[in-house]
Amino acid sequence: MARFRNEVLLRLRLEDEGEHNRTQEAVAEELGVSARTYRRYEAGEVNADGFEPDGTYARRFLKRCAAFFGVSEESLVERTAPPAERPAASRLLALWRLRLPGLLAADPTYLRAPREVPLQVARDGQPPQSLAALAAGGGRFVVLGEAGAGKTTAVRQAVTTLAQDGRARLPVWLELPRLGASLPLFPQAVAALGPALDGVDRPALEAALEAAAGAGQLALFFDAFDEIAPTAEAERLRALRYWADAWPQVTCVVLSRPAADPTEGLGFERVHLCGLNPAEQKEVLEARLDSGPQAERLLRQAEAAGLGPLVQNPLMLGLLALLDGEVVDARRLLSRALDVLLVRGAPGGGRGVKEPVGARHLLRRLALQLHGAPGEQWSQETLASLLMEAMEADLQGQLHLRMAWGGVTGFLEDVARNGAVLAPAAQGEWRFLHRALREALVAEALAVDRLAAARARRLLADAERDGLRTQISRWRPVLDLLAAQEPS
Repeated sequence: MARFRNEVLLRLRLEDEGEHNRTQEAVAEELGVSARTYRRYEAGEVNADGFEPDGTYARRFLKRCAAFFGVSEESLVERTAPPAERPAASRLLALWRLRLPGLLAADPTYLRAPREVPLQVARDGQPPQSLAALAAGGGRFVVLGEAGAGKTTAVRQAVTTLAQDGRARLPVWLELPRLGASLPLFPQAVAALGPALDGVDRPALEAALEAAAGAGQLALFFDAFDEIAPTAEAERLRALRYWADAWPQVTCVVLSRPAADPTEGLGFERVHLCGLNPAEQKEVLEARLDSGPQAERLLRQAEAAGLGPLVQNPLMLGLLALLDGEVVDARRLLSRALDVLLVRGAPGGGRGVKEPVGARHLLRRLALQLHGAPGEQWSQETLASLLMEAMEADLQGQLHLRMAWGGVTGFLEDVARNGAVLAPAAQGEWRFLHRALREALVAEALAVDRLAAARARRLLADAERDGLRTQISRWRPVLDLLAAQEPS
């Protein structure tokens, strides 16, 4: 049995698409086939029931492709295991439904409420609905939400809902910053599940997902557009457009902060995450505080302080619940939440780090070092290396680090175990409790490092001049927080 290597055909067409205008329709015309037939090959739909390269039509297509692109026919075909050795596609897709929600659930977030409120999205002129309902209806969407609005939470809820409904579209969830440079999507989607797919025939699963895409049975969720590297922005936009065009019946959902809004670059419909309404705010607080009267009192105090927009944000409302009834404005909330998390630790289980003041100083330096590169997940070795690099010229800080924690490893372990700010997440990589907290630490670092602050302002100005959405999204929130700290 064989597999048509559609990823090779895709790469060949796109390598010099700009120079030769090699659209799918143009290549199909050159090959003497219909555009629909060409799309079936390039999308890998021909692999759904096993590809037979010796068939009359397939042999003719391979010969024409090889001649047109100047490659061998063998380079377009991969020999695979015989059918008897390959598990049924339906069983593999059922396994995917079963294990994908577990990948998201395995990524712990201390701020996640004991009982989550279903988040909703709103299309222009239409009533709010869940992201799962939006995705089930088909279409191409960019879902926008500010920091802490619940973008990843909404994806987790949608993926879980769709995966548990055997009749719904099959969800595929990917973090855009973690995608490689190659355009074939499903090998990367399968690889993202990591150990959750141990023992599974991965090539067969990839082929099954590809066939399901060709049949319009998938819902693709691409999270964290605003976190990709600025140098990769054009490439990711191109890949997203390709995937949407390759499978026109598949739902495509891209999530981003508004500052990096890719709607114009993609031509998708813009959708917004809804804020929490008063009933939802009360439900969230009651779950966190385990007290209805206390939740009502905190909401009344917030309203009296003019913090209505703040408590509509799930992250900010969760942070407010940490402060034992203290009501602060948005400018101070992130700072006070960091105080509480470092002193007390995670709600319901932490005890606080050894030296909160010293730990905060180190976390500021580390956060600033991390902010220069894209992504929000790192190995412990990377964190240790970057922290040492950040402390290279701070001999007093290095001495304090050794005296208090015995070194970088001891510090990171103390923060992870007792500080509730930075800890290992899924698959062993580390991340901050929330990106907004890391950005608050970066702003604090810039407040005492004028040269770094000046560089940050230049980076933002250059990004705004050049229209680099993801770079704007990376630096504008930090500089807004810095501006709020500076005296007027």
